[in-house]
Amino acid sequence: MRHKKAQLTVFVIVGILMLISVGILVLLKGIKSDIPVAPSVEEIPIMAKPIKRYIDVCVEKVSLEAVKAAGIHGGYVDPFNTNITPYHFSFDKNNPTDSDMASLTGSNDFAIPYWWFLKSSNDCVACELNSLSPTLEQVQKQLEYYINTELPGCLAGYEEFKKQGFSFEEGRINTRALIAENDITITVDYPLTVMRGEDRVVLDKFIYKIPLNFKRIYDLALELTKGEVKEQGIELAVMHLISAYSGLSSSKLPPISAVEEGFNKVIWSKSNVEFKLQDILHYINLLQLNKTRGVSPITSSDPYV
Repeated sequence: MRHKKAQLTVFVIVGILMLISVGILVLLKGIKSDIPVAPSVEEIPIMAKPIKRYIDVCVEKVSLEAVKAAGIHGGYVDPFNTNITPYHFSFDKNNPTDSDMASLTGSNDFAIPYWWFLKSSNDCVACELNSLSPTLEQVQKQLEYYINTELPGCLAGYEEFKKQGFSFEEGRINTRALIAENDITITVDYPLTVMRGEDRVVLDKFIYKIPLNFKRIYDLALELTKGEVKEQGIELAVMHLISAYSGLSSSKLPPISAVEEGFNKVIWSKSNVEFKLQDILHYINLLQLNKTRGVSPITSSDPYV
C-alpha cells in the first residue's frame, strides 16, 4: 500500500507544472508549419526531392507531437508508457494524494507527475519528501524514443510513392534530440536508398530545429519548485486563507486557535468544512510571481482578500 501524499501537493503541481505545460503549448502554437528544415550538405537530385520533403514533413510533425506531449505532462512524453518513461507511475484520478501524478481535468491525457511531494504518510513525524521532475537528458531520451517509434507510421511505407514506380531500401531510424538554450535540434539518422528505373539516390540525415526555448521554461519551472521547497509559499498562502475564512461560527472554517468566554457550543460538520476549504482554495490560482510578465495588482470587493 502506497503512502498518501499531502493534499497540498496537488496545488504545488497546479502552481508550478502548469508553467511548463502552458508555456510550451503557447509557444508551440505560434510555430508555423512551414519552418524550414535544415538542408543537407549534399545537393539532393530532383528525383529524390519529393521523398526528402515527405520525410522532412513527417520528422517535423512527429517532433512537434513529442515536444507538445512533454509540455502537457510536465516533461514526460507519455507517463503511462513504461517503455519511454524512466519511472513507473501510479495514478488514481479519484485519489490523487495516493498517486504519483495528478490531473487537472481527471483525464489521463493531462496527468502530470509530481515535481515535489510528501512521500511519507500524512501523519508522519520524520517525513520523507521526493521529486519526480525529469532531467533534461531524460526529456531528450523520451523525445528520441517517441520519434523513433512514431516516424515509421507517418511515413506509411511510402505507399503512394511506390505506386509511382519508386522502390526503397531502408536502414534503422536513430534519432538524437538536443535541447539547447533557444531551440531544440532533432537529428534523424535514417539511411534510405531511393530507386526508380536506373536512378538511385541515398539519403541518410534529416534535421529539424524547433525554435522553442524549452530549456528556459524548464529552468524557470525548476526554480519555482526549488523556491516552493525552500519557502513553502503555497502552503503559507493556504494557511493565510484558512485564517481569513475561519472563526467561532459553524458558517466559517474552524479556527486554528480561538478563545471565547461563555457556554455556547459551536459544531462544525466535517463534510462542510471540507467543502468550504476546497472552495477557498481557488484563490491559489491568483498567486503571481514578481518580476515575471503579466504581473498586476488584483483587487476585489471581498473584504477577506
